[in-house]
Amino acid sequence: AAFESMDYGPAPESPAPADAFLDAHNRRFGVFINNTWAFPPGRAMAASVDPCTGAKLAESVEGTREDVDAAVAAAAGAPP
Repeated sequence: AAFESMDYGPAPESPAPADAFLDAHNRRFGVFINNTWAFPPGRAMAASVDPCTGAKLAESVEGTREDVDAAVAAAAGAPP
């Protein structure tokens, strides 16, 4: 309930580095498995929005249980 009454204040940080990162990825992200962005066909995309303005920042593939299993297997085989 406390968070419902809290307003966002001004942020002195520049969004430029974050915007550059998003732009470098065309504001689209797949699942990141084994150091690779994958975009499995037919997957739904989920929007990420700026909580202050509601503006869409990017979209990401909605992951599945199989994606998690593949990521865990890749991580288990990665060097420490």
